[in-house]
Amino acid sequence: MPLNISSRSTPNDMWLIDSTLARSFTEYALGVAAAPICLLGIMGNLINILVFLKQGFREVSTMTFFSLAVSDLGCLLTLLEINIFNNPLFKKSDLALDISNVSHLIAVLPHTGFSRVTSLITAYTSFERCICVMLPLKVKLILTPRRTIYVILMTFLIPFLSVCPIYTSKYLVWDFDTSTNRSFLATVKNDNNFSVSYLCYDILNIQGYVSFFLVIIFTTALTSQLKKQSNWRKTESGADTTSLIAAREGKIIKIVITICAIYIASFCPMTILYMASSIRSQLHPAGRYGLLYTTILSVAYNLEAVSCSINIFVYRNASSKYRKILDRIFCAHRGSQRTFW
Repeated sequence: MPLNISSRSTPNDMWLIDSTLARSFTEYALGVAAAPICLLGIMGNLINILVFLKQGFREVSTMTFFSLAVSDLGCLLTLLEINIFNNPLFKKSDLALDISNVSHLIAVLPHTGFSRVTSLITAYTSFERCICVMLPLKVKLILTPRRTIYVILMTFLIPFLSVCPIYTSKYLVWDFDTSTNRSFLATVKNDNNFSVSYLCYDILNIQGYVSFFLVIIFTTALTSQLKKQSNWRKTESGADTTSLIAAREGKIIKIVITICAIYIASFCPMTILYMASSIRSQLHPAGRYGLLYTTILSVAYNLEAVSCSINIFVYRNASSKYRKILDRIFCAHRGSQRTFW
């Protein structure tokens, strides 16, 4: 199922949605509104990466949060590419390239890969906290730093290995336009492009479905177990419930639950859209309901941009350690500016 943004208006979906309004909304949502969100999110994730590097990787939770920041950064960078390609001014510019096909190859496909990485890492993060809550005495034996590194590497490799075959059947070439008498950047498809793309997108969609539902299951289990343990500690431990370790673990769990809740809310429209398109064969950009597809997709992309951008506020509000390192970085930066001037 290709994720090309451009679609043509067809009479079949005009009864569902006004074509002029939908086209204007999609153009604004993808080409204008999402760009500032992406830019702010890119800066936020760069800060997250810097803070987690300062923290070090002695703890499994820091490794997962760092890898999530890297994948979110990749999502936002590629989504910014999609925004640029769909910007009205860029479309009207006289550039020598086939915008629709080139953007699909160098922006949409990499974004799909990073999006699946984010989903898989979020699923693993929620699983890791579930193990910490349900099996606290065995967690260090099950989730070692080395195993976590292997899992994180696999979460990056699997989606991009699923994307790579498409590049063997569709690639960039310089073509010549006789009407304008100049060369332009275009794409060429092999005979097996359809079958390869179909298989790859099926695999990528399965990864998205599995990750999404695992996040829901683990987050629900984590919330339920956390409430049970909280009630038990209040009745059994009394004043000991405010111990440093319990408070610290509770903060990490709250961070994970918040991140997972944001992920579920933001990725829900995208997941439903992909599931619906797999059931309804004409629900795709070039299909009978192409206009409806691209309108929903533009909303889903904006929600995804918000999801990938907002984690810096979650970390800062919930983690005192994160706040201290962040304040130290900015204080040092302000101090160096004063020294310079």
